[in-house]
Amino acid sequence: MSAPTLARPGTLCLVPDGLTARDAEVLLQDEAVRRENEEILRRYLSAVRLRWRPNTVRVREIQLGRFARWLYPTPLTEASEDQVVDFHAQLDLSAEGVNGYVSALRGFYGWLSVRARPKVRSDDPTELLERPRVPRRAPRPVLARDYQLALACAMSDPVMYAWLGLMGCSGLRCCEVAWLRSSDVEERADGTGLLHVTGKGGHVRTVPAGTDLMTVLRPFLEARPTGHVFARPLDGGPHTPDRVSQLVAKFLRGIGVQATAHQLRHRFGTDYHEIDQDVFRQAELMGHASVEMTRRYSAVSASAASRYVEHLTRSQLAGTAGRVAVRKPADRHGRAERSGRREGRSQ
Repeated sequence: MSAPTLARPGTLCLVPDGLTARDAEVLLQDEAVRRENEEILRRYLSAVRLRWRPNTVRVREIQLGRFARWLYPTPLTEASEDQVVDFHAQLDLSAEGVNGYVSALRGFYGWLSVRARPKVRSDDPTELLERPRVPRRAPRPVLARDYQLALACAMSDPVMYAWLGLMGCSGLRCCEVAWLRSSDVEERADGTGLLHVTGKGGHVRTVPAGTDLMTVLRPFLEARPTGHVFARPLDGGPHTPDRVSQLVAKFLRGIGVQATAHQLRHRFGTDYHEIDQDVFRQAELMGHASVEMTRRYSAVSASAASRYVEHLTRSQLAGTAGRVAVRKPADRHGRAERSGRREGRSQ
């Protein structure tokens, strides 16, 4: 029979019979730390919930929960600078993943030391944390022929066709497709449209939609004049961003295309840059925080450069390239070359 025991003032914890006094003390300490961590995390997430997207709240809760487990038996509110630095050093993640934890820890301890009421700490143990440099990566657009194949194969699936169109022709992210509401779609007199999409961090931007894409979207807008444009078949609720990404990737694999949903957005960025080299306009269109991200698309948009290279090559090699002798590759004994000379003499 377990007896209720005070873990801390006002808190009861059941201690199983048969435990030594030391074991019972450890159990009570475990319970006290767990409850303290839960309470401070609840307060913090409640404070930021109105400013963050639900997915951001969920991710931060997971990250801080992992830190709390690593930090045990020290409560979150008592973490030292050395402990925070040690946790940061042992993270075996990509640079983007480590940056996510840096943001989570800085946000949490910044709130504890500045915004929390009553104030919890007077110092911030995350001040020494450094963000690793994220290597610059070029966009990896899905091949143009694969995108056309995907569109052709999706003609019998209106939802998938619409998703492919939104990503490849207007550059929407998976989260923006999932969160798109009928009230966000503005139809214009000329048949085009404007999409007032909510992107990462809750930022809203306006993206044009062509007439053909609006033709595809119109049946969805008429069927659901309020709420989200795309709903789950079973319960009518909105898709999650992860689910949109998974379904698109599964569809692409099913037709033999090894690409991700985000590579469709890269396809849009690459194709758009071919037409319009204004990186500031493209950055606004794609929702990039910096034009440096947008400049990467100039590296994969080589059509304009290829015209200049062709002009240069013609000016340098004209009149000589066609007269270069073409020989069969010789083996290490030169047999193919001698054979060619014998063939020439025999003719």
